[in-house]
Amino acid sequence: MDAAQISPAIEAAVVRWGGLIRRAATRHGLSGPDLDEVLQDLRIRLWRALERPAEKNPTESASYVYRVAMSASVDLLRRRRSGPLGKPVALELVSDSLLSAREPVDDEAAQVAALGRALEGLLPERRIAVRLHLDGKTPAEMAGLTGWSGPKIRNLLYRGLADLKTILTRGGAS
Repeated sequence: MDAAQISPAIEAAVVRWGGLIRRAATRHGLSGPDLDEVLQDLRIRLWRALERPAEKNPTESASYVYRVAMSASVDLLRRRRSGPLGKPVALELVSDSLLSAREPVDDEAAQVAALGRALEGLLPERRIAVRLHLDGKTPAEMAGLTGWSGPKIRNLLYRGLADLKTILTRGGAS
């Protein structure tokens, strides 16, 4: 589907499946401005889905649109729970000994900065998978957001975390 056809297809889906979308949001206690935010996120996700080559238009499937709306609602709640700037990632979740002895880091903000620098050293697809993982996404959610298969997500995550550990233990985060 070309870009000129995507926007009308998305708006038609929002109108057609509006009740399902509202039901998904209200099921999580969202309404008003929160519903608007869910709708915007839904539009972005549908746009990405329509850009991928597929045999069938995903906006024609009520179950697909409902799942996307549910996922957008849950993601909104997660963002709210983590606070306005997001929750810093505990580095020990990635590895026990991440930082080299070359540059000891005591401050949590410095640890998060070191992690950010190390993430930039990963291959792009691995970086995406690791960031989504550190953001608390499940492999199924990652697959829904990226369009990648479950095995590809697991592979990228496994290799990305191994690369991240190597970068950080060698002191490459500096």
